[in-house]
Amino acid sequence: MNKPSISVVIVTRNRNKELSLCLKSILAQSQKIDEIVVVDNASSQRVKKTSSINVIRSETNLGGAGGRNLGLLHTKGQFVLFMDDDAVADRQMVKELIKVITTDSKIGIVQPKIYEMGKPDIIQGVGHGINLKTGRVFGIGVHQKDVGQFEKVIEIPMAGCTWLVRRDVFDKIGDYDEEIFIPYEDSDFSIRARKAGYKIFYVPKSRAWHTGAKKTFINPWLQWLGITTPERSFRVSKNKIIFMKKHAQKNNFLVFMFFYEPIYIVLHSLIILMTARFDVLSNYWKGIISGIDYSFFPLKLFLISLVDPVCRVIDTSGKTILDVACGGGLPMQVLKEKIKFKFVHGVDLFKPYINECRRKGIHDSYSLADVRNLPFENKSFDIVIALQVLEHIRKDESLRVLDNLEKIAKKQVIISMPIGRTFHPAVDGNRLQLHKSGFMPDELIARGYKVIKMGRSEIEGIGGLIDRYQNGVWKKLIYSLILLVNWLTYFIQPLANYYMVAYKNVKNI
Repeated sequence: MNKPSISVVIVTRNRNKELSLCLKSILAQSQKIDEIVVVDNASSQRVKKTSSINVIRSETNLGGAGGRNLGLLHTKGQFVLFMDDDAVADRQMVKELIKVITTDSKIGIVQPKIYEMGKPDIIQGVGHGINLKTGRVFGIGVHQKDVGQFEKVIEIPMAGCTWLVRRDVFDKIGDYDEEIFIPYEDSDFSIRARKAGYKIFYVPKSRAWHTGAKKTFINPWLQWLGITTPERSFRVSKNKIIFMKKHAQKNNFLVFMFFYEPIYIVLHSLIILMTARFDVLSNYWKGIISGIDYSFFPLKLFLISLVDPVCRVIDTSGKTILDVACGGGLPMQVLKEKIKFKFVHGVDLFKPYINECRRKGIHDSYSLADVRNLPFENKSFDIVIALQVLEHIRKDESLRVLDNLEKIAKKQVIISMPIGRTFHPAVDGNRLQLHKSGFMPDELIARGYKVIKMGRSEIEGIGGLIDRYQNGVWKKLIYSLILLVNWLTYFIQPLANYYMVAYKNVKNI
């Protein structure tokens, strides 16, 4: 058997002292480590790059989920070890993890025995789980004295702190969910891996030490709630709801939201009030509201589908669909609210978008490909959609792509784009988002397309209302306004000036 290639990803933020000890323990491993990637998550003091350590700097705090995804992009190993920056590994830790994970291709994740830092006989945990009715987190072996009670390799519900993952787990389920940010991001990844058929194991001969309660200036009562900063109070309250919405059965989620969660909210709010930390209380409630908003996302998809022009013009007899430059997948999610497709294939050149769509289960399969060189035969899909795509390449290239899309489609081609040439920044760190060309409605009409204009640039465009208001509550109100404006402009075409949807029947081409 070939020796396994191993990558290590450590996300750090303002913990240079702890990070130094963590890296020292990784560099001392008896198992060969092929690469070490440290993600400097907007630390106030930059982490220094060395010959043996690749440092990736993020200018904004990406959280645990986003930081790990960024680090993952820069790794090549068959196995990826994720480790908290305030953890220290035993010299044999990785070797013992590899021994177990390579015994069965269905073992997707393994974690070591975690001890309390400075207390070599006190177990911090050997895995954890979450009750999908009450939302309560339970740790296995937490605060127990190690007297040999956890000396067998056992399957566990979820891993955390330090864990080794097969590369093909990411290929199958996608990356960490950046909506969750931190905490619950490791729990979410674990449960998604298990749903995909992978097993998670605890390895007793593999050991690590981790700092438990962090030293902060927050009140001890708040630390008991898992709140170490005002910002974290937002994440804790929001992410519990998101996790339960994603993974609890519908009936259990309703029990959680209408019975257990109100109890948590009242008790937690009273505890926070007792500490007189009104900034923490404000963020806690913002998190609750944001979590509830996430829970009603299916309703938002339905409302969007009512006014979305693509949903109105698509040929409902089409059963197979090619989603060109699928991005984060929202347009396809909206379409699937209205139509049941037999097979949907997504294409994008930006791998993080494909991983995001795969994590959400939006398409049936994916290709990492350039729209200018699509690997599909003529008449291979009933419908081809390319929404907000052609403006990102040169005009001559976009015309050739449009010719190709019309050949690939059996029944219909649907495209959308801004009206005219507009500016667009490189969002998500993706320079492919820059605009390089533009079309006017008459140009597409001359090619045999029917065109529907939508929206107002004063609201949705660069410098419009959405750009001017960064506050989350105001943005939600503006997005509600967009639904109303789009509905009006669909029926009163002269009012529209922002973007257009064009569609063409290609059955006889």
